[in-house]
Amino acid sequence: MKQYRIVLDRAEVVESFAAQIKAYIEQNPGYVPLLQAVEPSGDIAYIQYGLSFAQEFFQDLTIFGMTSHCALTPDTHSAKFPVVSLLLFEKSNYLVQGYDCHDITPSEAGREFCTQLSCISDLKGIIMMSSDLTLSPQGFIDEISDHYPDVPIFGAIAGTSALSKDLSLVFLNDKIFDRGIVAVALYGKELNIEIHHDLGWKPLGRQFTITSSTPDGIVKEIDNQPAFNIYRKYLGVEANEYFFENTSAFPFVYKKDNKIIGRVALNYTNNDLQFAMNIPTGTKASLAYAKEKYLLAGTLKSANKLVDFVPEAILIYACMSRRTLMGDQLADKEFSYFDQVNANSTWSCGFAEILYNEEGAGLLNGTFISVGLREGNAKSENKVKPIIDNDINPSTTVVPLNDRLINFLEHTTADLNDNVMQLFEMASHDQLTHLFNRDAFDYWFDKKYEELDESGNMAMVMFDIDHFKKVNDIYGHDIGDEVIKGVVKSINESIPKEAIIARWGGEEFIGIMPGVTKKEAIDLAETIRKSVESTSFAPVKKVTISVGVITINKYNCLDKRNLFTLVDSALYEAKETGRNKVVFRATNSV
Repeated sequence: MKQYRIVLDRAEVVESFAAQIKAYIEQNPGYVPLLQAVEPSGDIAYIQYGLSFAQEFFQDLTIFGMTSHCALTPDTHSAKFPVVSLLLFEKSNYLVQGYDCHDITPSEAGREFCTQLSCISDLKGIIMMSSDLTLSPQGFIDEISDHYPDVPIFGAIAGTSALSKDLSLVFLNDKIFDRGIVAVALYGKELNIEIHHDLGWKPLGRQFTITSSTPDGIVKEIDNQPAFNIYRKYLGVEANEYFFENTSAFPFVYKKDNKIIGRVALNYTNNDLQFAMNIPTGTKASLAYAKEKYLLAGTLKSANKLVDFVPEAILIYACMSRRTLMGDQLADKEFSYFDQVNANSTWSCGFAEILYNEEGAGLLNGTFISVGLREGNAKSENKVKPIIDNDINPSTTVVPLNDRLINFLEHTTADLNDNVMQLFEMASHDQLTHLFNRDAFDYWFDKKYEELDESGNMAMVMFDIDHFKKVNDIYGHDIGDEVIKGVVKSINESIPKEAIIARWGGEEFIGIMPGVTKKEAIDLAETIRKSVESTSFAPVKKVTISVGVITINKYNCLDKRNLFTLVDSALYEAKETGRNKVVFRATNSV
């Protein structure tokens, strides 16, 4: 496999540019060519001319690509000229498709692409690009990842040449899409792909909640206040023409699938914030900031991992917000690490980065994605020396004031978060049993009930320790507390991992178990009842429990209060009819 990077100076005629590409192809007969192009102007006529010319000039060359992002601030810069990466595959191949999403949804496009993918073997990775900020390609990603969960998907959402307008485009051969998706499946037994993902931003200050958002990336309210207030309050920023300069270096960060991801606000309307993808209502997020050294240290580490991989090609998809924070010189240094690994490495910037694998969580902002490609085994003679940057090592001299301030804020944030977590634990948990308390259970019940789909169900169980008042009267409250903890131990040892259990009252406990059927719930309750009955609680002679069980689904037609009444009545029946037993109550019995 080989890679060639070519920059098309606009003063250079397209014909000589094409001749240069043709010469590389002719120097490598038998190789399969693929050309990725990134174009900064967004000039449709110019792009169309170049693509149409290429279709006539080349016999078997596939060209795909996107428009790149302009600079976010006046004092930083973006690429001025089109940049192409010519990939030549010796033992591998590709399958490419473009979709006009005026006519088809991303999910429908994903299903069509999966049908095509079923005809190939040894699928190793998928490059994808999309255009139109309001078109989320998440549906396309979901369809592919559902069918091919172990295949990485990487690329970008196309950028625009002017911040005030979304002029993003993707293209394939002679077709240009202002609202579309282009996907390239890379396959071959000898093809190896290694991908690294670097964020570098860290949360600062308190966590807030997205309380109103829309599927197309609009955040309307944060903590039930107009969304823009988050910038007014914490950054002293007003809504004006300097929006990107003031906010792009402070992305939102939050956890998705146990991965920290960034979201950069791209625009605003009144008090609403526009992002390149949806931030779901209920998301807990923080503003974030980074030091230049954090960003550079992460990408340097990734570049050195690619040194060991010995790539024959490197594709990079990076966020322009990194350049806003670091400035042109340090941002160029970030790319230079990878040039030292492969002199023809090629990078592009868009509205967002795409990475779906064990590291990435789909649609990303603020990140640096480096993709190494190689056919066959690594060739030791092509391996370069590890890259060293002494400028990012810990300083033994005076630490810059900004670094000291950021360090102070980071560690203060960490301390505050620890304190908040401790207070949350105290406020939401019973101190004796460490189970959730009644208020916390109320919250989790609402959340789990909302998550039920039309075919889903969950079980609710309520436990009560039989004759517990006698235990306290005869043996004292200390022994009574030990009995309670012993019963809780029996419950915890038997319930499924997804269950939510709370202390409902003195000797009463309640739980919900998502996805558990009537039979499974009764069997679990019986298991717990028998476990308690067979456990020694010396000096107490014998301890038993009574249990009420119900099942819940979207067709119960009962509100929360009636469901609690129902499970309580099942427990009451168990106690009134002999205790030490399990009673199931159907929802139509209320």
